Amino acid sequence: MITAGYILVIVGCVACLVGEIMMLTVAYKRGLGWFLACLVLAPLVWLLLLAVEFKAAAKPFAIAFIGLMMAGIGGLMADIEY
Repeated sequence: MITAGYILVIVGCVACLVGEIMMLTVAYKRGLGWFLACLVLAPLVWLLLLAVEFKAAAKPFAIAFIGLMMAGIGGLMADIEY
């Protein structure tokens, strides 16, 4: 169970990283200010970007969110203390 948890943490972290990079590309296409804001205040600006550019930002947001949930569940399975 611990090994499966560690594998899930690694896969979740990679998925979250991919989603974050995709979200940054959407923000950069929107403008340099959005890109810089996503770097500094990521969760808040992601929700604003999702509201403004839902069609372009929905998939990256979902990938990052699912990856974060996978990493969290894997951490619970592997008994990793944060």
